[in-house]
Amino acid sequence: MRLIIGIVIALAGSALFAGIPFAQTLTPPATDSAPLWTATAPGRPTLLLLPTIHKLPADDPRIDDRLSQVASRAEALVLEGPLTVGKKELPMVLRYGQYGPRDNITNHVSTLTAEALARCARQSDENIVRFFQLKPWLAALAVDGARMAGRLPGQTKDGKPSPLKAGIDERLLKIAQRNMMPVIYLETIEQAMQMFDDMPADEQEAYLKNRCAGLTGPAPGELNLSELEQAWLDSDTARIEQISTTRDPHESQSVYDANQYIVHDGTKIFAAAIEGYGYFHGKGPILIAVGAAHFFGDDSLLERLKADGYTITPPPGVIKTACGQSARC
Repeated sequence: MRLIIGIVIALAGSALFAGIPFAQTLTPPATDSAPLWTATAPGRPTLLLLPTIHKLPADDPRIDDRLSQVASRAEALVLEGPLTVGKKELPMVLRYGQYGPRDNITNHVSTLTAEALARCARQSDENIVRFFQLKPWLAALAVDGARMAGRLPGQTKDGKPSPLKAGIDERLLKIAQRNMMPVIYLETIEQAMQMFDDMPADEQEAYLKNRCAGLTGPAPGELNLSELEQAWLDSDTARIEQISTTRDPHESQSVYDANQYIVHDGTKIFAAAIEGYGYFHGKGPILIAVGAAHFFGDDSLLERLKADGYTITPPPGVIKTACGQSARC
């Protein structure tokens, strides 16, 4: 499932779904470099496009080595959005995601009982009263925030938390700060909140129900982060695509639709920022790192950049096939 950056590193995680940017076959993957697309256009700086994994299950030193190599080629770093939510932003987040004092979540869901919601809050180490004041989408992000931070009881045999490791975005940010590289964000926290708040009500509810189910074991559609990390290390773009886009047959239509909504709207915001920001017409190359899901599909970031006049060069070993749309055609 796609892990939403910014607010989500602080609060939560989400879904990884999409289609395919172009048909591709793969020669044996290059295992000594990161999976990197290049976008070029006359009069514009070169864009280095890197798919990210927002949280990693294991610390592999090869990841930091490859990120340092990629960053050394760039003049600036571009991420999806801010990786932390500060005290100044919290009132804005709650303005979008919290009910008024005379309302609560039980008035807006039909498939989750008050008892189930309270159990989900307790299992997430969330205050039940505060949890009930959250809209379903923000409650879901809070649940995933607890999972990502390792706050859940009994996550290891000795009862100690087992948080996920820093993701590619966080590692790149540290490299940029250490090297005094400019850092640019494609999405504001408020844009992310508006996107979630505009999600259809039935999809919000299904999204929360799915996240609560994931507290006691893998939920339908749960991404295998270990496999995704290995595919990234192998620079195996076909495998990254397969992991990111294959739909779990046990996943409900509403959860799938919620995942699609998040990826599609996020891609639209990112592409508009890249196409419209004046500072992209300065010196390059510019390293743009966004979630892997945004790289695949007819409406992917790559396809949107192509429509804006960029020529896209895939990583070594990826070859366009004659059918033009899908590796499965």
